[in-house]
Parts: sequence; C-alpha cells; structure tokens
Amino acid sequence: MVVVVGSGSGVCNPLLGNWNWNETQSVGLQMSSLCLMNAAVAWLPSIYLWVISPFYFLYLRYNNKGYIRMSYLFKTKMVLGFTLVLLCFSNIIFTLWKIKKGIPQAPEFLINPTVWLITMILAIFLIHLERRRGIQSSGVLFIYWLLCSFSMAVIVSATVHQALQGGFPEDTFRHLVTYFHSALIGAQFVLSFLADQPPFFSKIMHDSNPCPESGASFPSKATFWWFSRLVWQGYRKPLELNDLWSLGKENSSEEIISRLEREWKRICNETQQIKEEMGFERDGGNRAEPALPPETEAFLQGHQSPRFPLLKAIWKVFNGTFLLGTLSLIVCDVFRFAVPKILSFFLEFISDPEAPTWKGYFYAVLLFLSACLQTLFEQRHMYVCMVLEIRLRTAVMGLVYRKVLALSSAVRKTAAVGEIINLVSVDVQRLMDAVLYLNGLWLPVIWMIICFTFLWQLLGPSALTAIAVFLVLLPLNFIITKKRSRFQEEQMLHKDHRARLIDSILRNMKIIKFHGWEEAFMEKILTIRKGELQALKNSGFLFTVSLVSFHLSTFLVALVMFAVHALTDEKHVLDAEKAFVALTIINILNRAQAFLPFSINTIFQAWVSLARLAAFLHLEEVEPRAISATPVGTEADKECISVQDGTFAWSQENSPCLQRINLVVPRGSFFAVTGPVGSGKSSLLSAILGELTKLEGNVNIKGSVAYVPQEAWIQNASVEENVCFGQELNMPWLDRVLEACALHPDLASFPAGIHTEIGEQGINLSGGQKQRLSLARAVYKKAAIYLLDDPLAALDVHVGQHIFDHVIGPGGLLHGTTRILVTHAVHILPQADYIIMMADGAVVESGSYQELLQRNGPFTHFLGQSKQEEANDSQEMKLSEVKSSRSISESEASANKTDSVIKDSHEKGSTTLQSQAEGTKMAGQLTEGDRVQYGRVTIVSSPLPSPSLPQTLRPPDVRMEGYISDDSGQDSDFEAATHMGDRWLVGGLENRYPLPWNVLRNLTEEFFFLLPPLLSPSLLVSPSPSVPLPPMSGFPLSHVFQVNATLYLAYLRAVGTPICLSVVFLFLCQQVVSSSRGYWLSLWADDPVVNGTQQHTGLRVGVFGLLGCFQAIGRFGSIAVVLLGGVRASKWLFQGLLRDVARSPVTFFEQTPIGNLLNRFSKETDAIDAVIPDKFKSFLGFLFGLLEVIVVVVVATPLAAVVVLPLMALYIGLQSLYVASSCQLRRLESASRSPIYSHISETFQGNAVIRAFQAQDQFIAQNDSRIDEHQRASFPRLVADRWLATNMELLGNTLIFAAAFFAVLSKPHLSPGIVGFSISVALQVTEILHWAVRSWTDLENNIVSVERMRDYTRTPKEAPWTLSSKGVSHTWPIMGQIEFRGYSLRYRPELALALRNVTLKIHPQEKVGIVGRTGSGKSSLTIGLLRLIEATEGGIWIDGVNINQVGLHALRSKITIIPQDPILFPGSVRMNLDLLDEHSDDEIWGALEMVQLKTFILGLPGQLQYECSDQGDNLSVGQKQLLCLARALLRKTKILFLDEATAAVDPQNDLQIQAILRDRFADCTVLTIAHRLHTVIDCNRILVMDNGAVAEFGSPAQLLAQKGLFYRLAEESGLSDQVLER
Repeated sequence: MVVVVGSGSGVCNPLLGNWNWNETQSVGLQMSSLCLMNAAVAWLPSIYLWVISPFYFLYLRYNNKGYIRMSYLFKTKMVLGFTLVLLCFSNIIFTLWKIKKGIPQAPEFLINPTVWLITMILAIFLIHLERRRGIQSSGVLFIYWLLCSFSMAVIVSATVHQALQGGFPEDTFRHLVTYFHSALIGAQFVLSFLADQPPFFSKIMHDSNPCPESGASFPSKATFWWFSRLVWQGYRKPLELNDLWSLGKENSSEEIISRLEREWKRICNETQQIKEEMGFERDGGNRAEPALPPETEAFLQGHQSPRFPLLKAIWKVFNGTFLLGTLSLIVCDVFRFAVPKILSFFLEFISDPEAPTWKGYFYAVLLFLSACLQTLFEQRHMYVCMVLEIRLRTAVMGLVYRKVLALSSAVRKTAAVGEIINLVSVDVQRLMDAVLYLNGLWLPVIWMIICFTFLWQLLGPSALTAIAVFLVLLPLNFIITKKRSRFQEEQMLHKDHRARLIDSILRNMKIIKFHGWEEAFMEKILTIRKGELQALKNSGFLFTVSLVSFHLSTFLVALVMFAVHALTDEKHVLDAEKAFVALTIINILNRAQAFLPFSINTIFQAWVSLARLAAFLHLEEVEPRAISATPVGTEADKECISVQDGTFAWSQENSPCLQRINLVVPRGSFFAVTGPVGSGKSSLLSAILGELTKLEGNVNIKGSVAYVPQEAWIQNASVEENVCFGQELNMPWLDRVLEACALHPDLASFPAGIHTEIGEQGINLSGGQKQRLSLARAVYKKAAIYLLDDPLAALDVHVGQHIFDHVIGPGGLLHGTTRILVTHAVHILPQADYIIMMADGAVVESGSYQELLQRNGPFTHFLGQSKQEEANDSQEMKLSEVKSSRSISESEASANKTDSVIKDSHEKGSTTLQSQAEGTKMAGQLTEGDRVQYGRVTIVSSPLPSPSLPQTLRPPDVRMEGYISDDSGQDSDFEAATHMGDRWLVGGLENRYPLPWNVLRNLTEEFFFLLPPLLSPSLLVSPSPSVPLPPMSGFPLSHVFQVNATLYLAYLRAVGTPICLSVVFLFLCQQVVSSSRGYWLSLWADDPVVNGTQQHTGLRVGVFGLLGCFQAIGRFGSIAVVLLGGVRASKWLFQGLLRDVARSPVTFFEQTPIGNLLNRFSKETDAIDAVIPDKFKSFLGFLFGLLEVIVVVVVATPLAAVVVLPLMALYIGLQSLYVASSCQLRRLESASRSPIYSHISETFQGNAVIRAFQAQDQFIAQNDSRIDEHQRASFPRLVADRWLATNMELLGNTLIFAAAFFAVLSKPHLSPGIVGFSISVALQVTEILHWAVRSWTDLENNIVSVERMRDYTRTPKEAPWTLSSKGVSHTWPIMGQIEFRGYSLRYRPELALALRNVTLKIHPQEKVGIVGRTGSGKSSLTIGLLRLIEATEGGIWIDGVNINQVGLHALRSKITIIPQDPILFPGSVRMNLDLLDEHSDDEIWGALEMVQLKTFILGLPGQLQYECSDQGDNLSVGQKQLLCLARALLRKTKILFLDEATAAVDPQNDLQIQAILRDRFADCTVLTIAHRLHTVIDCNRILVMDNGAVAEFGSPAQLLAQKGLFYRLAEESGLSDQVLER
C-alpha cells in the first residue's frame, strides 16, 4: 500500500497480491481500484494546497495585520513541519536505496514522497509567512491538515489491515514511517485548532474588551464557538453594556460612514456634471423621468429622486462583502444538491445485498460531511450578509443624519420629524432586509432547474406534473393573499381608530373622571375592539388556509408525480431511491417556490425605500456660500454685520420674504428689531445666519455668532451640558451666566442642581425656563455677535426685566458685544442704540429711539398701539406669588425657601406635563425605547457626579419631571404627588428589592419591559444622601431575565382549557398521520417487483392521497384552533387591561407616563393579538415535528437511541443558553436604538441653532457614538443567532449520521423503504431544530406582554363607581348646598396635607369665587369634591348627604365642571355633547342655540355628525369652550364648577360666556376658581385659600375692608380701587 509519504503495503506492488477487502471481487479489479483510491487520497491535500497558494499569497500581500512574535505554538508547528519534511526525505532515500540494491519499486514510492516533500516545504513557508503578516489562525492550513488527516485515516486503516494479514515484516520501515507520519499529521491538525497571540503593536492588545472573533481559531470562527463565552456569561448573570465587546474599526461609524459619504459625494458630483453637459439647465430640466412611488411625496417637494446614484454608492462601498457572501451561498447550494445524490447512492447500497459494507459507511460519512459543509457555508453566508446589514444601516443612518444637519429651513418647515424617523427605522430596515434576499431573485430559479433535472432523472416525464401543481396552487395563493390583505386593512383601520381614541382618553382621563364617563368610553373602545378582533379572526382563517396550501403543495407534488409515474406504465416501479430522493428534492423545490416571491416582495419594498431615501438625500440644503463669514473680526473692523440690497426667500420656488434689505451693524452696538406680527423680524435674523435662500445682494459677518431662537431649543442633556454646549467647562463664568439668566432659583429646586438632566424638548421645564436656558447657552459662548429672537416674550415682567438688565441691556454681561434683539417689548426700546422697524418683509424705518419719535412715522403709530395693548394686558396679568414680585436676587435663600419653590409648582402644568411630553412622541416611538419615567423621576444611564454623595453611591442622573418653577405662574396642588420616596428601591407593588447603583444607573425602560412579574414597573428613588443604600439581600439577579412559568399559565387560562386540549390533540393527530403517510410510502417502495411490476399500486396511491388529505385537515384544524385561542386570549386580556386602567385613580395617571400606557394598548396588545399565537403555532409544529423525527429514527434503528438521548440533552442545554442570552441582547439592542432616534429628532428641530454655533462636527460625533453603541449591541445579537443555528444544525447532522450509520449496521434487518423513510425524515431535523429554538426564543421575548398587560391589576383602584340600592335618589341634590366639615386631604400617605381642616358652608344657588396664590389648594377643593382623591380627615356633605356614601359615578354625574382647557374627543359633535346618549336632537340644538353655535354647526358638513379631530383641533378655542358650555347646559346639574373657563378665549367670547352663565345657571350653586380677580369680583362670596387652609371667606367688600390677603392680591392686580368704587 502506498501511503502519502510513499510507505505502506504493496497493494500497488506486483509482488504482493493476496489481500482484499471484498472476496466477491477479483484480485486484479480490487487492486486497481485500491491503487486509484490510494493515489487520489495521497494527492488530494497536495493538489488543494498548490491550487490555493497563489491566491493566498496575493491575499497576504495586501492584508498585513502586523507582526507576531515567535510563540511556543509557532515553534511547535515549525518543529513538527521540519520533522515531516525529514520523514518524506528519508522515505525518498529509502526508496532510492532499494532501487540501487536492485529491488523493484513501484513509481508511486518515489513520486508520492517527492510531491509531499515539496508540499510540506510550502506548508512550512506559509506558517512562517502567516506569522509575519499577523495571521493568528489559518483557514487554508486548517483545511490542508484536515485533508491530510482524512488521507492518513484511510492509509493507516489499510496499513493496519495489512499488518494484521502478516505484511508488517515484509516492509517494516514503511509501516513505522506511516504510523509516525500519521501521528505528526494528527498533531499538526490539533494545533490548527489553536490561535496564535495577537500581532505586535495591534490595537487588540490595547483594547480592554476586544471582540474574540479576531483572535479565534479558524474552526472556532466557522462554528461561532468564539461567542460561547458571552452566551455562558449571559446565562449566569444579566448582561450589561460593559460586557459587550468594543467595536472593531471595520464596523465603526467613523470608517463606514466616511466611505459611503465620500462615494456619495463623488457620484453626485459626477451626476451633476453629466446633467450640465447634457444641457439640463439650458432646456429647464424638462426631461421626463418615471413616476415615483407615492411614499416619496413627503420628501420630494418638487424634486426628482434618482435611486441609482445612491444604489451605485452603496454598491461601490459594500460590493466585496456582498460577493463574498454570495460565493458562500453558491458553495452551500453545491452541497445542498449533493445531499439528495448521496442519499440516492446510499439507498442504492441498501437495496443491493451484495454491496460491500465499507461503501455504506463511506456514504454515511459523505452524507454527514455534505450536510455539515452545507450548514457551515450557509451560516457563513448569513453571517456575512447580516454584518453587511448592520454596516449598511450605520452608513445610511450616518448619511441621513448629516443631511438633517444641512437641511434648509424651508425643507425643515415642510418635512416632519416623524418622516425622518421613519426613514432611519422603517426604510433603512427594509434596505437591510434586501441584502439577505437579493440573491433570492435568481438562485431559486437555478434551484428549480436543478430540481426538475434531478426529478426527470428519477421519474422521467412524470416530473413535469410538478409544474402543473404549482400553477394550480399559484392562483389560490394569490386570491388568499388579496382577500387577507383586505381584512388586514380593515383590522388596521379599527386599530388606528382604537389607538386614537385610547390616546385621547388617556391624555384627558382627568376630564373623563370629572364627568364619570369611564364606562361609556370603555363601551366605545370595546365596540371598536370587537370589529378589530373579527377582522383578525377572518385574516387568521385565510392565513391558515394559506399555510396549509403551502405545506400541502409538497404532498400534492409527490402524490401527482408518484401516481402519474406508477399508473401510466405498469413497468414503472417506485422503489425507495425514487420515492425518498424525490421527496428530498421536492422539499428543496418547495423552499425555492416560497423563497422567490418573498424575495421579490422584499426587494420591491427596499426599492421603494431606496427611492424615499434618495429623495430625502436630494432635498435642498443650506447654501454655505450665501453669506461671507469671517470667524474672528479685527478691532479695526467697524462694521460687524452688513447686508447690501438683500432679497431673501425661504426657497428658490417661494416668493421673497425679505426685500431690499440694507443694514450695517457697527461692532459692539445694540440693535432692536420691532414691528407687527409677520413683518419679517425673525426672517431677518435667519437671513443673517444664512438660513434663507439669498436671491440678490451680499451678506457679510465678521466674528463668531450666538443665536437664541424664538422657540427655545433644549437638548436632552443636563443643564450643564445644555449651557456649555460642547465648550470647555469654566465654573466661575458658568456661575455668572446662570445668575444673570435668573436660573439659580430653578437650579435650587432641581433634584440634582446643575446636573439635572432635561427631558426631550425640555419637557420638564416651563416655557420661561427653556428660554432662559437657551439664552444662557448663547451667553456662555462669549461670541462677538448675538442674534436674539424675542427671548423675553416667554418670560413674565419681573424675570424679563431682570434678564434685560443683567444680560442684554447696557449693564448686562453682553455689554460691548454686538446684539440684535427682536422684541415686542416697547419699554426697552429707548435703551437700544438703533431701532429697525419692519413691515411686510422690508425695513420701513430705522434710527435711534428719539429720531423715530421725531419723525412721527410708522414707528410712532406702532408704539402707540403697543402701549395701549400693554395697558390692557396689565389688567389681565395672571396672579404671581409674592416671591415672584420681588427682586430675583432674593432667590439666594435658605433651604426652606428652596422647598417653597419646589412646592409652588404650577398646578395644571405639572399634572399634565407627562401627557404633553408623550404627545410629542410618534406612535412608532412609544415602544421599549422610552426612558423609565415612573412617577416624576427618571433614571438614566449616565452617573451623576454629586459631591454630596460618597464615592460609592454616585447616583444616576435624576430627570426632574414635576419640579417646575413656571414663569407663567399657573396654580398647582398636585406637586405633592410628585415627591420622591425615601428608599433606594426597585420592584413590584407587593415586593420591593434593593438594587445597587451599578445596576440602577444602567436601567432603561427596556429593562422594566422585560422583567418578570417579580419586578413590575414601579421605581422609587431618593435623592437624599442621608438615606443609606440597603444591601443586596435575597434577590437573585441571575433570574431577572428568566420568564416566569406563571406567564404561560396566565395566557393559557385566558385561552381556555378546552381550546388548549384541542390544540394538543390536533397537533398530535396530524403528526401521527404525517408519520403514517411516510410509513405507507415506505411500504409502497418495499413492494416486491413481480414480472417488472408492483402489485396493489392503485391502493397504494389511494391510501397515500387519503392520508395526505387527513394530514391537511389536521394541520388546518390545529393552526385554526391556535389562532382562535389567541383571539380569545386577546379579548380577555385587553378587557382586563382596560378595566384596570379605567378603575385607577387620577393620581395613577399623574405618576404613570402616557407612553407606558399607550405601549400596553398598542405594542403589547399587538403582541398578544398576532405574535404570541403565531409563535405558539410555530413552536408546537416544530416540537411535534421533532418528536416525529426522533420516533421514526429510533423505531427504524433502535441503536440510534444511544445517540438521540445525548443529542436531546445538548439541544436543551444550547436552547437554555441561547434563550437566556438572546433576551438580554435584544433588550440591550432595543435600549440603544431609542437614543439614536431621539438625537436625530433633536437635531432636526435644532439644526439652525447647531449651524449658528458651528457645532456640526460635535453633533456628528455624538450621533456616530450613539450608532456605535447600537452596533455594539446589534453585533452580538446577530452572532447569537448564527451560533445557535450553526450548532443546532450540526447536532441535527449528527442525528442524520446516526440514522445512516446504524442503518448500515442493521442493514440485514432493514428494508430500503424503512431506511429511506428514516433518512429523509432525519434530513429535516436541522431546520426543525433551528426553527424550534427560534420560535421558542421569540415566544419567550413576547410572552412578557401578558405580564405587562396585567401590570395594573395590582395598582390601587378607585372606590366603587356604583353602590347598592341604598344609594341616594336620582333627584339628589335638589338645592345644591355644599358643606366641608374638618376636611383634610393628602396626595400620598408620606406627604404633607394639601388641604388642612377646611370647614365652610356654601348656600344653595350661591356664587362663590375661589382665589389664592400658586399652590394654595384651590384645585384641591375640586379634587376633594369629586373624590378624585379620598379624604384624609373629615368629609363633604351635599344637601346633607355624605359624598362617601355615594357611588363615584352618581356623585360626578351630579356636578358639572367646565375646565380651563376645553377638551373634545375624536368623534361627532353629538357624541361630544351627549356622550351617554341621554338627550334628543331637539334638546341638543336648543343648547347650541343658547351658546350661539347653532348657525355654525348647521354650516358644518354632517352638522351634528361632524367629526371632531383629537382635542378638537379643527375648531377654534372659543368654539370648543362654547361646546363645553353647551355640554354643561345639557347636564342640568345643581352644582357648577368653573376652573377659569374663560382664560383661553378672546374678550368677546368671554363676555358671551359670562352672560350665559349668569342667565342659565342662576338657580345653581356656582364655584369659580380664579387666576384673574376680575372674573370673580361679582360673586356673592369669595373664598381665599392659603397653604391648604381657608384664609378668608366673605363678600368682596368685606375682604377688602379687612385688608388681608385678598386685599393684597387685589392691590397687586390693580383691582382694589375698582372694587372699592363699587
């Protein structure tokens, strides 16, 4: 035998010939075949290495990763390599010595060692070269040593066999060399599993947490075992961001975005040049292009949207990676189609009783290797494509962000931030999906051609019947898809309607509880929900039919082909090879048939998204050359800003908004720009900044610029970061800036002071606070030029004067700089150096204040009007606190005063703050990405450097959600409900568990969304350093992310026990029928052939078809019942959630972010509706399919049970590891996605400010950093999927090998049909295993939605809505007398009393005004009277009845309240007026006539059925207020509560409403809360509240005569003299 080194037995030696492997063959035939096999085995590794070496040399030449120092691994490889060279050389010398002695030698004894000698030298050289080029593990040499090991395995087995036959003494030297050689080859192969150390000076050596892939060995990379450490770590403890690897340079934003941006700009420039050369500009660009999809219309704005430049740029950057993935897929398909061929040979071997046994084992090994190589190449293709997907996402998102920074102001006004978020979320995702499915446009066609070729070889013309079956099923699937899409559209309409209504209800829940409308709105929601579930049921039914038809297609193709083949000619025999090889090919064909349309659909969606992205990237940008800007001006430059003959427009297509502007601004001067609304004042500042399109003229700016916009733009960052805005921190200067901008009092009230993080869009700040913070940012910059767009408008008089004196005015911090102030405050104009008067987009007058007065022109006229308005407004000024009227300098006070500021938060502003916040978010963002906002405290990820805390207790930033010192001075009592607790706790309502800060500071809402029931969303944080942090005790964090089994039980209970049992029974039945069908086919294949024909063919065909039909019925029933059970669970869980939320008290809605509630009613409901039933269906299907495979293989070959049991144990272990880590990685990925969208939204809204401050690079770096953080989480998640798929499929391939191996072992006892059935079923196990775990993981990720929908079952609930028959009469109250007896109220048990011992009596039909300073307890009276919060002490009696003895709905239906903000709900006018449908149309028209709206409503389309939009935005404020008044008239209650109901209407409507109130409610008891005294000055009596207690109660004249608190309030408002005169 000739071995790889030329040693061995003499099979090829003519002197030896007495050994054979198969006695049935002649000696000559077996010797020739063995010589041929031996030559092939010996030469195969050498041929491989020599063929691939030139390409590998090129790769190493252009990929130098550094230099690896000599390690023990390298030295060991070199020693083994040189030893192998010496062995080959010694074998050559031995052969030559034999020839010299005259002993004949076969030529192979000299040729083979020579070839191997040269190949070994090449291998040693490659080992050395790889070290010089930084290759830590070589895939080329690994495959080489693998092939050598296979060769040696064959050679050693033959040599051992020869030695056993007595051949050892005849050729002792070559025998010993063979053994020694094989041992060295095996050692080299083992060493190739190890990786060398990182290259010298490599970045990996300096990285604290590098990705282990770079240092992994080749087999570890191929099987993704380098990921196992993170999987194990995630199983043992919760993963955090710090556990994830750092991002490699090749995946970083800096590398990827710059490449695409560079290529994009180059292609755009080339395209522009081509257009200019083709004369586009001469002929006006009228050349037609194809119509664009409607999805791009939002961004087109008249522009054309060429996709190809963007597509070309993407292809240029990523083509290499994509082609590498495609190559892997092609190789995978080679092995995919090798499997049925090998199976054919294997079944042929089983059918041939004379075939040698070694062939069976050889085919079994070949089948296993082909399946493994198919797995490895397919998973490598998936990995490469998914890495390409995240790189593509990085590049496109970076490109979009840079475009956002450059968008012109005109485009920004027409585009919405939601559209841009859709671009980077939906459209980029569709583009990513296309990467994986792009090859699906052509590969399935190749698959079909190959499949039909194979089927033709097996069955002849019968294979063509498969085409007919597919053509018949195609229209059926088309019809089903079309009908299902109609039901899905109907479902989406119901869902949208429900979402809008729920959103409106949650945002206005306080109004609903005021009126007791919860049940009415619940009924409306449930009616919509019923239609939605019906559409879902219909869609699910069609989906079931579609799935069954898809699975049925495999059976129908097989049935038709086998029937035609067997029945058309009696000589056509259906043996095991034809039957089960054909089934294997049909499975591939069916996969291609499903893959092709899905790929087409995905590519089409990506094509549309590409058009949208291209349209956006071609939108108009700010023209950088519009102004001539010099960053630093010289002292000699007298002119700081100059505009000459400037004409500006918002865009090229728009008419000019500024015309003939000539302006010269001297350095250091103070310019004021004034004029009526819409005169172009803000446009002038935009023109100076270069934000407008310059049509004519020149603009020159000398010096740095700071800009304060009219609408303050605030970052989602700390106060310090907002003010510094990327500049170096200068604490003394920062302190001066904050003091000058009157921010010190606010900072004193913030939980973390200057480190308090501001919410998105400044949501936790009042308008005045945001404007002062925006001004502080500009002042801190120390710019040469300040452009101030009316920053004083959002401030009250006192704060505004302070800002002007300390910042803007002659004595302010900006003294000596150039200031251009847009303002309507005429009282500051005399202090300006120069005044510009604008009207209709032009400068109509300019000069100093005295000059303009002397001219008596437009400015003088404007001044007179403004002073008259200011005089009128002074009477309407809202009440301010005594502290607010004092000097701002008094704000530096003691801690008691700080607490007072905190307590004096505005009433309605603070209570509706979070609702407004959530209203700014898009529906698509109300997901897991929202930050944790439980109560009024938000935990964020960045640690707070608080000097007051010990180093070990550095807390996270605390976002202040309720502590607002509002410049508008609105009243508040609900601030008490926002105080924080006194413990560091996280946990549920029943059990709370302490968590250390190193865990807390990394928590986001994703964390809480993925918690088991043990940790429901409730979070209390104490900012007080005096409160110690409790130690961790009794809370195993390793179990935080394991889904509790009770969730499944809760869901199954919602489904119902009968349905659950039916599902299991039906799945079991259809799987039994499936096994029976396969077994019947095996019996058919084993039918004996008599005279060239098989008996009972018709019976076999009939039963086979009948079993297939039974299986289809069983599959339809099982899937349909699962979906029906899902609909039933959705119905009950949704009703429970709705009931729990509606029964919650109003404090629940004050403390719970609307986003969390909307998330339960949208995302979680969607998961319950569609995702969980689908995943349950998939998991059960794959689980029973796996059981079928195991049963069939074990029954066919019982010895396989020895392998099956360990495989199942490994399977369960891998599944447990993957599920635990995958859930956490998904959480981290989701948590890192939201900051990207928030930052893009923030940048879009503030790009003008960013450009003015020249901070583009800073924001680009921030965006890149956020994207990189997202990539850090995305990359491990995609590797986790590949790790699972690879190892699961390798386990499945082991089962295939076991089935084949034990079939060979048990060949005498098995029929070919049974073996074919067993192997064909086993071939499906890889896909079944993979998808079973994926389905289970998805189910685990989504089943927590059940708990989220049950979160609020444990929250406190209101008192009963209705009581038993002991309730009061329906005519109660008759008089309307109200009596408070020692009434006290507090918002939470740990808080101080909001009302203290209130005792008073209001007589029937009395009109009482309620006044007091901010936080005095006015609105708390309303809350107590309506029992929104239950009394702490005392009680309230109405007409002698204690309201605690009345059901809430009975009580609230007897009291009418007209709030300050008129609220309308989405629905008809009639529904808004008469929600409970208690009044006739005539009564409603009568009420409308009373409020003088009848004529208006008659003019609306639909009249009473006219649809009001959400919040009634399609009506004016006055009209909405009058509708609310009409609603009050219809209720006809004896008690009316007015909460400043006329504050938001104009004087004419105010007078109209007051007249109606006096006329129509003369016989009612009317309570009026007043922020303006003139609205209550005519009341019978006035109640003055102070610090939650009754301060004064009497007639206005009496209270003024007492000269108490009411007198001071009236004096401050200028009304005391007016009242005394009366």
